[in-house]
Amino acid sequence: MGLVWLLSCGDPQVAAPSESAALRPHVVVVTLDTTRADHIGAYGRAEARTPTIDRLANEGLRFDRAYSPIPLTIPAHATLFTGLDPYHHGIRDNGSAVLEARFTTLAEYLSAAGWTTAASVAAFVTQRRWGLCQGFETCLDALPPRAGEDRQPWSLERRADEVVDDALAWWAGRDPARPALLWVHVYDAHRPFDPPEPYRSEMEGLPYDAEIAFVDAQLARLREVVEAGERPVLWLVVGDHGEAVGEHGEREHGWYVYNATQRVPFILSGHGVDPGRVSEPVGLVDAVPTLLRHLELPMPDGLDGRPQPGGSHPIYLETWQLFERFGYAPHLGLVDGPWKLIATPRPELYNQLDDPGEREDLAVREPERLAGLLRRLEGLGAAPPARPGEIDAGTLARLQALGYIGGSGSRDLADAADPKDHQAVLGRVVQVTRDIAKGRLEEAEGLLRETIPLAPGVIELRLRLVRLLIGQGRTVEAQAEVEALLALEGADQGTWTTAVALVGGAGDHQAARELAEQGLRSFAESPLLEELLLVSLLNLDRPTEAVERGMAWVEVPGESPGLSGPVGLALVRSGRGAEALPWLEAGLGADRVARGVRQALVGFSHSAAEAEDLLAAELEDYPDNLVARAQLVALLDRQARFEEALAQSGALLERDPRNVVFLHARAQTLFNLGDLVACRRALEEALAVAPEDSDLFLLLANLLHREGRLEEALEASERANELHQQRLAGER
Repeated sequence: MGLVWLLSCGDPQVAAPSESAALRPHVVVVTLDTTRADHIGAYGRAEARTPTIDRLANEGLRFDRAYSPIPLTIPAHATLFTGLDPYHHGIRDNGSAVLEARFTTLAEYLSAAGWTTAASVAAFVTQRRWGLCQGFETCLDALPPRAGEDRQPWSLERRADEVVDDALAWWAGRDPARPALLWVHVYDAHRPFDPPEPYRSEMEGLPYDAEIAFVDAQLARLREVVEAGERPVLWLVVGDHGEAVGEHGEREHGWYVYNATQRVPFILSGHGVDPGRVSEPVGLVDAVPTLLRHLELPMPDGLDGRPQPGGSHPIYLETWQLFERFGYAPHLGLVDGPWKLIATPRPELYNQLDDPGEREDLAVREPERLAGLLRRLEGLGAAPPARPGEIDAGTLARLQALGYIGGSGSRDLADAADPKDHQAVLGRVVQVTRDIAKGRLEEAEGLLRETIPLAPGVIELRLRLVRLLIGQGRTVEAQAEVEALLALEGADQGTWTTAVALVGGAGDHQAARELAEQGLRSFAESPLLEELLLVSLLNLDRPTEAVERGMAWVEVPGESPGLSGPVGLALVRSGRGAEALPWLEAGLGADRVARGVRQALVGFSHSAAEAEDLLAAELEDYPDNLVARAQLVALLDRQARFEEALAQSGALLERDPRNVVFLHARAQTLFNLGDLVACRRALEEALAVAPEDSDLFLLLANLLHREGRLEEALEASERANELHQQRLAGER
């Protein structure tokens, strides 16, 4: 197939490929999360064990200077799949936005042209909730917590073998008459590094490389299967961003656009690709036009990327985290030919061919070249991210899970300081994060208290201290820090809402209520503060007051999905369940559905399948909702799905091992399974916790009867009835 660039108006619904369906290749896109180019064997890493990726590179086109537009997974993937820079698709940070349906993705282009499409992804940041599965008929993105795990959603991931297992299962059942687009996303190289054996032992001291080696072995499994048929395969293997290990004072990724985080592998291999190396700079933004040209599909108008090779253009780079989190100048960049600009108050200039490690800043020696690149960057019209007056509830929850929110208290970009002048503060932030991750809470607290005076306006530092104190149950000290925080001149709506959520999350619902009411006096038009106030009233068991307040804000369900859900819950709890349904349903439209809304909707569901879907969605967002999980156990038991019920019971007991309801649920499921020996052990354990529980004695009576011990069964039944009557008398 020749490489012909076809021009058209770009409507994916009218694509008319020149090849028949019988000849079109499969397309496999592999995204290697957090993977630097210079840790792949084909890119020169001697210690690498990446034979599969290396073979693809040697058999196809290896782009030696490929750049991610932004060192964050969600916006980088949005660029990869749309061919648009972040300032055009609007996702500028992890969790800040969802890819809107008005943007057309690679999957949509290929689906319209006859490909069947599927994705198998590894992490929370690539789940369908972010819009990245747009156009994929199948999106395999379930991330059940591992046994004993109680991690924030942002930390949920699965290994490459599980991702590939799902991909291969889909592959086996796909329509063989159609070409397939398969996206496989692997997350193993993201911190924390925890490579499986034998890679851990065989590559001791190189955990990052060991994770990549494990990924490579799983890609070998994938390649063996997808290339086994007669239809050819076109591969695109790319990194979404890299990982810094100390370069320019950065560890991990997100703050800067130096090569440690921006130079990524970019390999096009397989069907119709002649082997070669490309030294001109390319970006993830070029992936869509490159694939469309190679597949001889129409080229849409308005893409920022160009078909490669041969479509040289300046590559845009950005990250606004320094500004949003600390008030320091953002890192913006442009790669043009051999030159790379980093636009900060004191801009930097590097020759990428002579100095890929960016050790020698040539800005002073090349003033004309620097000025030209600055003009070119400005000419792109890359506006700063829109900053609304208030974030929504979903963004608040996500950013809290990441461990930061708030900002500097200053939002004047013109006055933002160069981050090079604040390396001491930024380095301490990194160390605090690592101390907390390793349980060194005393060290983290000490470092935070030392750092806050160095950056008194950086709200995030103070919020981290509040979170740290709350996490240790030191609520009085935390409350004092919250008061100091909210007294700062830069305490905006985001700061207030975060403070209320932190205090409420710590269980001090009365304090959360008072803070929310105080915040509403300053920010009277804040629906999120009102939502947090409703939640605090529900937690204080004041549903009638919550209904009155909520309906004063929202007269009709759906006007504010974030508020509608809590109003629906309040209606249920205040005995007005018949009125609750439209409010609860409207609450499903919130960016992050309020805790308990889907659980309450179970009572209105028309089928067991609908109820199960609601509970599964509730537990995906709120895995610690033990009441919802107990409901799921009961639902599974009623459907005789006892093995699944037993697994859910185990998850309940891992979180609350002395809860009588959960102990009873496990014993009942074992009884239903016919495992009488295990049921007896479970019952004995439960009765040791609650020796006068009538439900346990009733189950014991059934067990004894099943064992043929009829006289003992009768005694247990009588005892169950006696205890039940005592309980009823106590409730009167």
